[in-house]
Amino acid sequence: MPRILKNIDQIALEKQRDVLYVLFHSSYNDIFNNEDLTLKFHYETCIARQQLIEWLEKHEIDFSECFGWSSRSGIMSMPYLGEIYLDVPFDEANPKYQLLYNHLENFDGSMKIQGVTWYYCPLSEALENHAQNLNDD
Repeated sequence: MPRILKNIDQIALEKQRDVLYVLFHSSYNDIFNNEDLTLKFHYETCIARQQLIEWLEKHEIDFSECFGWSSRSGIMSMPYLGEIYLDVPFDEANPKYQLLYNHLENFDGSMKIQGVTWYYCPLSEALENHAQNLNDD
């Protein structure tokens, strides 16, 4: 079913803050390196994604599906691969951030759950990307 998803940098602009999101595939680099993730990765059946969504719901952490960074052209030419925006501020003093951190990341920065990587999208980079997109028009 067709749907409209926001890019993570668009969400940062709307929230006017740094934001967090999660990928369930290795990276977009695989797509750009001519590996078609759509042939080997199906987010609908990804156990790690299903389990994380259940955990987020259990801990009352809001989330929504999103795309990664927006393209300069504004055209998305890749499929949705299950990315999730986490509606928790990037603030180490925030209890929900601490809960997420302890669930997702080891002390050495490695991920606790194989196939799950969480990312930080700074508002400053979202603003810069937005400005570049406007200049490219």
